[in-house]
Order: sequence, then C-alpha cells, then structure tokens
Amino acid sequence: MKHGQLNDPGLIPVLVDCLADRSNEIADFAADKVVPAIGKAAVPLIVHALNPMGAIADFRRLRALRSIDPSEARIQARLCLGGTHPKLVREAISALAGSVDDGDTLLQLTRRKSADHRYAAYSALQGIATDRVVKTISEDFKKGVDFVELAMAHTPHASYAGLCVESLKTLKATISIESALPKNGSERLKAAVSAARGQSGEELDSLLHDFIDFSINGSLARPESRLPEHDLIQHLLEAVAVNPSPKAQRRLVEHRDAFDSSFLIYPMCAASWHSDLSLFDIFSPYLVTQNDESRCRGWKCIWRGPWPCSILSAVEFALNEDFAAAGYSGTTPLPRQLQLIARIREDRRWISAAKAAATPKTRQIQKTDEI
Repeated sequence: MKHGQLNDPGLIPVLVDCLADRSNEIADFAADKVVPAIGKAAVPLIVHALNPMGAIADFRRLRALRSIDPSEARIQARLCLGGTHPKLVREAISALAGSVDDGDTLLQLTRRKSADHRYAAYSALQGIATDRVVKTISEDFKKGVDFVELAMAHTPHASYAGLCVESLKTLKATISIESALPKNGSERLKAAVSAARGQSGEELDSLLHDFIDFSINGSLARPESRLPEHDLIQHLLEAVAVNPSPKAQRRLVEHRDAFDSSFLIYPMCAASWHSDLSLFDIFSPYLVTQNDESRCRGWKCIWRGPWPCSILSAVEFALNEDFAAAGYSGTTPLPRQLQLIARIREDRRWISAAKAAATPKTRQIQKTDEI
C-alpha cells in the first residue's frame, strides 16, 4: 500500500484506532502497513492520541508517524524521551536519527542504563559529525565502549578513519606474531571493521586486504572468543562491501571459495562496481550451479542487493530484444545501469545463466521478494 491510498474520512479513525488493538499482530500490521498508507490525514489523529508517557500503543503510534511525517515524528519523539515504556523510548530515540540539532541529546542518551537505548542512541548518531559528537565518539571508541562503532559507520570522517586504521594495525601486529587474535581481540576487530564501513583510504584498503588473508589462513579463530569466527568474517566482508576497497575486493574474489557463499554476495556486488573483473566470473558460481537451493539463493541476493540498480534488472534489460524501443516492463534503465547492461551484453554467457535460473522455485522467490 502507498501513502494516501486509504482516504475515506469515515474509515480513517477506525484504522488509526487499530494501533491500540489488543491483538499484537493486528496492531503491528496497522503500524507498519495500514496507517502509513493513509498518509497525512492520519497525522492529527495520531498526535492527538499519542501519550508521551504511554505504553505499547504509543510506541506503535510513533512508529506509524515516523513513516508518514518524519519531521512531526521528531517533534513528538522529543516529548517521549522521558517516557517509562522501553519500546516507546527506543522508538523516540530512533526517530531522532541523523538530526544534527539533536546530537547533544543523543550523546546524553548513550549513557542510559538500558542497552537497547544505548544501541539506539549510537545508531541514531550515525551521519552526525559535529565537533562535539566526533570528539565524544572518538573517546568512546578508544575506551572500547559497546555499540560506539554504530555511530562511526557510514559517517566518513578523518578522525574515525584514523582510529579504525590504528586499531587494525595494532591487531595486525599481534596476529602477525602469534597467528591468532589476542585476548578480547575478536570484540576489538568487530568494532574496528564495523566502524570502518563507509570510511576510505589506501591504508584502510590495505589493512582490510590483510585481514581477508588472515581469515583465509585461520588466524581469526580463537577458542575463548565470545564471537564465533564466522561472525567476525561476516563483519569484515560487510566492510569490504561498502567501502571503496578495490585491493581488498579483488583479494576476496580471488579466494571466494574459502568463504561461506552466504557471506559473499554483498562484497561481490561491490567488486562488480569497483573493479574490472568480469561480472559473470564474479557471480556465475551462484547462478549456474546445478544445486537449486544455491542457485535460487544467488539470484535472490542479487534481486535484493543494496546497490542503486540491481544486477538482475540490468541482466533483464540486456537480454530484452525490445529494450532499445520500449525498455523493460515499461521502465527506463538508470545511467549507472547502462554501464552494467553494456558489460552484460558483451558476455553472452549470461543467457545460459538466466535460463538456468528460470525455474518455478526461483520465480517464486523473486515474486515473494517483490511483495
């Protein structure tokens, strides 16, 4: 449903009241789907009913309001920060995400006793790079405060990038000597690579490359670690995926057989943008395999990928004979997609991959993802 679809004046109050329904399933559905589809007409009713000191129904009211009117939601969220219901307060903190005007307030909220609230506050600080925020977050990172990496991720800043580099260099020096992570090293590595997401620089790229090698030779495993090795590797690969790290991405593609395929799809997609590697060579292991489950998973990941234009859509454009005249499904590809289309058309192996994926099971997964 889209915003503004439900515009019957007599129906709107009834639907907004569903946010307080006794059935959690109905109330959640109203908050996530129904009330946001009403659009602006629901805002006065939600604001009137919202109790800043309220309970679960008010958590859902604020959640629905965030979907309709983020600006109004921030105004109401500031009133809810002193509430007693933990979910309502957490939602209020999340509603302030990225708001520079609320940076100081969010810093104060990172000192709450509730781990959920601290997590939400650090997450909400992502993208805010005022001097005070950067200074406080940098100090927290040096102290090893839980969740601080959430504020640094996707917030490009020289101070944050420098802290990630120094942390990774220290860990690298220990691993190079002991061929294993030091005590508590897994938590430090997770924080460093998570904070590195969205940062850039040749030194950081080289370090990510080195840690891919460490993950291949088993140096990231340590029996007493609180974090399983595969969790560390997943965080590492996520950093490689979102950073402009061509050296690390190329290394990953070269040694992809050493990793669980479910971890690889995002960094592989990043490699397709940042390197001159063949798209087919990167993705074909997941698309032309005879294993139905693996093939469907590969196409599913490509269909839902976190890039501006999905690889799959570009493949569909490229394989459509009438593309030049009408486009695919009545749509027009974006400029960045045109680059992919040209590369795909030069490699006709995609045709066999597309045919191999055209099974009822695959189509069902793709249809489900569209809903």
